[in-house]
Amino acid sequence: MNILLQALIYPSSIALGVGTYLQILFPWLPQGTFATSVLALVVLTLATINGLRNIRSNSILTGSLLFIQIAVLGIITFYGFKNAQ
Repeated sequence: MNILLQALIYPSSIALGVGTYLQILFPWLPQGTFATSVLALVVLTLATINGLRNIRSNSILTGSLLFIQIAVLGIITFYGFKNAQ
């Protein structure tokens, strides 16, 4: 029952969070609760489509996103050490 509950709640709450972050990151996107829900639906749909694709395309996408995460972490670490007090 716990796994079933998590399978229903976690993806939708993460998608709503991504929708909110996208509105902050791109201020020209429509703002508001309904717009956040639409963005969450789009993100969840894209994630579902990606999950249904073959394993090679999934691994390419995962690798590129991991590269972006490592690059951002490197930039934050660099500026953290550069401005150490």
